[in-house]
Amino acid sequence: MLDWSEAHLAAATGDFEILRLVAPAVIRRDGEMVGWVTDQAELAVDAGRPSFAIELLEVVLTEEKFYHRACKILQELTLVVEPEVTEPEVTDQPTDCLLYTSPSPRDRQKSR
Repeated sequence: MLDWSEAHLAAATGDFEILRLVAPAVIRRDGEMVGWVTDQAELAVDAGRPSFAIELLEVVLTEEKFYHRACKILQELTLVVEPEVTEPEVTDQPTDCLLYTSPSPRDRQKSR
């Protein structure tokens, strides 16, 4: 938790140099801190320290890039591939079949 304490102390005192150094560890430890670090970058701009704001935002973007990459890999790993449903093959031949049989002996007797 030292990084978190240092980050808050640096933010409270406006020490953007220390904040820039501890920001990566703070974000790695708690991904929710990305918003807080972004807020600190805005405060750096307001304090007339745009170079520190840029460095803080680069940390945020780097960490976010890894987050999205990890999510993409996780999504690919957990993707369930549905089997392809194939349609029956359509042919030009009829599917009905009429079977011709010769007349039975009984039928022959009736016809006489």
